[in-house]
Amino acid sequence: GTLRYAFITDSTKGNSHSEKAEAEGAVFAASVLPIVNFCDSSAAQTIYDNMQVGQGGSADFAAVKSAFESVYDCMNITCAQVGGLFDPVTGTYQEGAAPCEGGDIMTNGDSSGAFSVGLGAIFGLVAAVVALF
Repeated sequence: GTLRYAFITDSTKGNSHSEKAEAEGAVFAASVLPIVNFCDSSAAQTIYDNMQVGQGGSADFAAVKSAFESVYDCMNITCAQVGGLFDPVTGTYQEGAAPCEGGDIMTNGDSSGAFSVGLGAIFGLVAAVVALF
């Protein structure tokens, strides 16, 4: 969701600015920022800076995408699991929004799986909050 709204609020992609899109992007970002920060505080700061409410369409999609991709290994997820932003009209990925390369689930040395379970719980919570709107 954060990547989708980073794309939508990046005015260089030809998108029109919307406060609703900013707010939705900020909520999605807030849900994952603690995990991203655990992995890399610089990546979290990049996402935070670009996904704030009031950014006025100034999000840098490429920077947000790169920040997320830099922590996939730590988060035990892959590019294939995250995917890209597909345009059903053209039948291709949006410009600069194709999935990154990398297929196997990475491990960060945590054999208990607690980090992955926590990630799942956060995504579930976000889905519940979004459903309320």
